Parts: sequence; C-alpha cells; structure tokens
Amino acid sequence: MVMLVVVSQVFVWSAILTGRLALYFWEELGWTILVAANAVASTGLYATRHARGDAAVLIHMNLLFGLVYLAWQVPNLKLQIADARRAGESLQPLARVSWKMLGEGLRRSIRERNRTTRATAWGGLVGLLWMTGYFATLLPMWANRIVRAFSP
Repeated sequence: MVMLVVVSQVFVWSAILTGRLALYFWEELGWTILVAANAVASTGLYATRHARGDAAVLIHMNLLFGLVYLAWQVPNLKLQIADARRAGESLQPLARVSWKMLGEGLRRSIRERNRTTRATAWGGLVGLLWMTGYFATLLPMWANRIVRAFSP
C-alpha cells in the first residue's frame, strides 16, 4: 500500500510539473487500487471483528468508506479520461518530457498563485463533496475512532 501511495504521488507531481491532465487519471487509479485493496483486507478481517473489541468499528468504517469511495471513483475516473481527451492527450503515462518543461512546471508550482473563491477552481461539486465528506468529516471521525480504540 505504501508503494501505491508513492506511485500515486509521483503521478500527481508529474501532472503538476508537466501540465498533463492524463497523469491525474493514473494518480486517481492508484488511489482506487489502494482503497479497493484496503476494502478486500477489511473484508478478510470482518470474520474476526468480534475478537477485536472496540477496534471492530474500524473494519466497518473501512468497508463503508470503500463502498462509497469506489462508487464515487468510477464516474470520477471517467471525468479524468474526458478531461485528458478534451486537452488532446492520450492516456499513456509515458511521454517525452524535457528538463526545460519540468523546470517551467516547478517554477509555476512555486511562484504562480491563483487566489479565487470560484467553486470550479476547487473542483466544483466534486471538490466540495470531497473536501466536506472526507477531509472535514470522515477523516477527523476516523482518526478519533482509531485513538479511542487503541487508547488504554
């Protein structure tokens, strides 16, 4: 799972540095595989949930999150493909990249700022759902349950 996170991060930073939208598809696909693997592992642990005491709720949370995330990710991946195609890109992750292109992308990522309150700049409805559903709601609840389950 750690390798999938690393590979996904390589894809997202490659997308940022090169400006290739198709690389975001590969990043999202990596997260999809990671969440699916976590759901499969949680399914395997489900039979032992009673022996896990308070930690059993984490198995339920993993399964629920996996179900919701994977259902959401299918249309999201389709959108990523459509965005790349609209930009005239193929989904092939390997493309010719120059040091100049990477340098310009790095400079852009450091220096250029686009301060805006436009919802579309933050991913529109998808971004709003992701931020409120995951970062503002699920992640804090998940962290709290982990701490409570493993506290003495």
